[in-house]
Parts: sequence; structure tokens; C-alpha cells
Amino acid sequence: MPNEYMPNNEKNNPKIEIQTGENNPILRKKTKIIKEITPEIEKLIEDMFETCLTHDGVGLAANQIGKSISLFVVRLRNAGKDIFLNAYLNPEIINLSSKTILKEEGCLSLPGFFAKIKRAENVTIKYQDRLGAEQIIEASGFLARIIQHETDHLNGKLIIDKVKNDGRPKINKK
Repeated sequence: MPNEYMPNNEKNNPKIEIQTGENNPILRKKTKIIKEITPEIEKLIEDMFETCLTHDGVGLAANQIGKSISLFVVRLRNAGKDIFLNAYLNPEIINLSSKTILKEEGCLSLPGFFAKIKRAENVTIKYQDRLGAEQIIEASGFLARIIQHETDHLNGKLIIDKVKNDGRPKINKK
């Protein structure tokens, strides 16, 4: 995959606060397109990678750390080890498979909340990489689920919204 970032597994993350709460205004607002990849954006991406690692997350959207821009990072693991992290700037889901899978999800912005969420099994996403080049990838399984979850964040949607709309119990605390 493009945009590979190999984590150093050090937890020297700056103290970045995760925005929480289903009524938090920054989490409910559609994010803005990134028009230029500046040194500040590059630093934010690095900080997001470290924050994701520190909080043991699999994905993190910029609005989850108070930045209302169209950017998320994904943390992929294999056999319990970090493989790499990938940054998605200005992502747009261009295709969702009709086949769906119901699986439990949690969210760093809703601590302690877990619910079974129905998501497309496969997704095609168009985005810009860290150099600004347009990429189109097809993802399946867990990566497809993460991409859909983080894209929802960028559109002001949380997993609790999906549960509220389907009649299932609203909260599963762990």
C-alpha cells in the first residue's frame, strides 16, 4: 500500500486529547477539504499516528483530535504486531459492496461504548496520499470496516447513530 509509515513503537506521543461525547460539536460537523499539504499537515499526520498508537486505536480521524479537516489514519496489525500506518487525505468512498457484515465496533470518541454495526464487506475509496497524489484502492474485511468508520467521522457521524436508527439496544458498555 502507498503512504507506508513504519512505527518506531516508542510512545513519545505529544499529549493530544481525544474529543469525546456523542453531542460534541466538532465530532458532529462535516470536515473541510485539505487544499494544500503543508508542513503543519505533515506534523499533524505524524501526531495522529502516535496518538493512534498510544490509545491502541485502529483508526483516527482529524476531528477526533479537534481538527476539522478531511484526514484520517489507519493502523494495521498482523499477529499482534504493528505493520504500518496509512494516511488518507480528502477520502471519498466511491463504491460499497452490497454484501454486508455485522460486527462489533468501538470508538475512541465514545469510550466504553461497543455495538454491532452493519458495514459493507468491500469498499473502494479515492483519496490523496501524503504527497498529494490521488489514489484509488479497494479494501475488504477489517480494513474496509475501518475506512467506513473513519469516513463516517469526517461526515459528522458516529457509530451510536447507526445503532439508534436500527432499533437495537443503544449501549453495550465494556
